[in-house]
Amino acid sequence: GFEGPLAFKVAQTLIDFEISSIPFQAFVEIERDGERVMLARIGYTGEYGYKVFAPVNVASSLWNELYEKVKAVKGGLCGNDALEIAMLEVRQPLQTRETRDLDVRSAGLEWLIDFGKEAYIGKESIDALMREKVGQQIVGFTAPKSATIMHNDRIMVEDQEIGKVVIARY
Repeated sequence: GFEGPLAFKVAQTLIDFEISSIPFQAFVEIERDGERVMLARIGYTGEYGYKVFAPVNVASSLWNELYEKVKAVKGGLCGNDALEIAMLEVRQPLQTRETRDLDVRSAGLEWLIDFGKEAYIGKESIDALMREKVGQQIVGFTAPKSATIMHNDRIMVEDQEIGKVVIARY
């Protein structure tokens, strides 16, 4: 996967049509060395993002080629920690960790729902949920480097616990 303000330029080299025609959260099938490869448009950090799904026999050479193209636009490698920090900056929750056991509203994901649609599966439940008061929410925060914050630490205001740390990144 690759993501960032110039990721679309790298992705464009894989297809022979305008990259902007791929809708967000959609994919296209391309051919690479006679193999079927999928190019998906994602975007976890508020920037353009793409993931490539390829069979193992073409994945390594394709990865090397894409990495050279990423470097050509002054990009580089980063790990999941960097991606998660960038997601925090745009308040994109980590669904596998932060939203576990939360409803869509408490998780802050209601912006993903098209409330203008007349009917969809779960519409009555979502409408009822939107009328309720939110009991808990996910909140991102930063702290000084000197702070030692760990997963599951309690968050206190005066003597009252108001939450817990779900994920912590340096």
